[in-house]
Amino acid sequence: MAEISIKPVFERALLEMHCWPLNTIQQEWLPLIRSGKDCFLQAETGSGKTIACLLPVSETIDPALMHTQVLVVAPTRELALQDASIAEQLCAYSGIHTVAVIGGLEIRKQENALRSRPHMVIGTPGRLLDLLEQQKLSLDGVHTVIVDEGDMVLSTGQNETLQQILRRCPDARRICASATWHDAIGTWLHEDRIIQRTKAAVHTGIDQYVLEASDKDMALMQILQHMPVTRAIVFTAYKSTAHALAEFLQKQHIPAMDFSGYYEEAKRLHILQSFKDGEIRVLAATDAAARGLDIHGVSHIIHYELPIDQETYIHRSGRTAHQNNTGTVITLLDPLHDTDELAQNIRAASLPLTIDPEMSNDIFRTIEAEEVHTPSVTKLYIKKGRKDKIRPKDILGALCAVLPFEEISVIEIQDHYSLVTVSSPKDGLLEKLNDITLKGRPVRIEIR
Repeated sequence: MAEISIKPVFERALLEMHCWPLNTIQQEWLPLIRSGKDCFLQAETGSGKTIACLLPVSETIDPALMHTQVLVVAPTRELALQDASIAEQLCAYSGIHTVAVIGGLEIRKQENALRSRPHMVIGTPGRLLDLLEQQKLSLDGVHTVIVDEGDMVLSTGQNETLQQILRRCPDARRICASATWHDAIGTWLHEDRIIQRTKAAVHTGIDQYVLEASDKDMALMQILQHMPVTRAIVFTAYKSTAHALAEFLQKQHIPAMDFSGYYEEAKRLHILQSFKDGEIRVLAATDAAARGLDIHGVSHIIHYELPIDQETYIHRSGRTAHQNNTGTVITLLDPLHDTDELAQNIRAASLPLTIDPEMSNDIFRTIEAEEVHTPSVTKLYIKKGRKDKIRPKDILGALCAVLPFEEISVIEIQDHYSLVTVSSPKDGLLEKLNDITLKGRPVRIEIR
């Protein structure tokens, strides 16, 4: 494969994210997206599709132009926030401002963030269309639209909403990445396009097993107590089942929680973070967690109830073995009731699971969070904002008195505070900022 060359600001960020050199999928997709054509690109879950799309598109953004140039559409709020986090890290040293807009969180803060004219906006179809109709967001300068997990946009009934968004920027290039294909995706793309499809399959680094069990609660307890489970996602078909299962596990003194539409958005985000941090060891989840979520350190996926189809089985299973790691998928099957075609296909693709009762796993305690590698930028929290008549140039002028201009990256002003991203090291930074004034008045600055 030819040597890959990218802009130094992105290479620096990827190095600090431990995502450099690029993996095979990312190297294959880079020239395809750089071609400038519309693209549908398919790859298995956990293969690094998000960076594969965001990297070449971010290279086309001009930070000097103060308008939105790239729009990223994701089918769920959690996936949109995850994409936004990756985009922010990737663009940490580029001067590119990214903003996430989703439902379920305070819209005023999102509207204020859009006033800063971000270069990249990431959001869910419903919230994006709302903001467009309220004229809080303009797509006039957008040259590229990325649709993440396009088949899920369709399966969740958001196709017409997406089509309305695409009609607002008809000439923008479209890129869609997903683990599976749907024919309707072709209607989003212009005629000059690249479609690269592969056979949807479970990641090759995943071991698949079945456990025949009429008592699935007992079988689940045996797996958790007698297999090397660090973090597990247990998938159910209904949110009521996920909730009941989490309560059952909690009664067994296992750090567990359910993740589904049963909770409001802020609560779901808190649950996900607790799972990532190791405070929760077992996540009982509906298929809301099956698509796109990148949670490192998930050792086991357990299908407590069968999914609706093979594609959902693939997506569920793909929540483990991310970034070239290995993982284990176990399907609990009732020999009397799980007899349909999907169950038979899973049996054919899996090995029978044998549990060693002599092996002990301490699933009853919390564990340390997985180490997260991010760019070494610093976020400054300034207790002055729009209500104090603070403008970006006021903050820029104040900070330039003590910091080099090139180290000041993104400035976002909210009603009562402002956030500034700088590439200056944290050590000694607050001492430098002690005497900063805004409009002639002292201002308190914290590091976030």
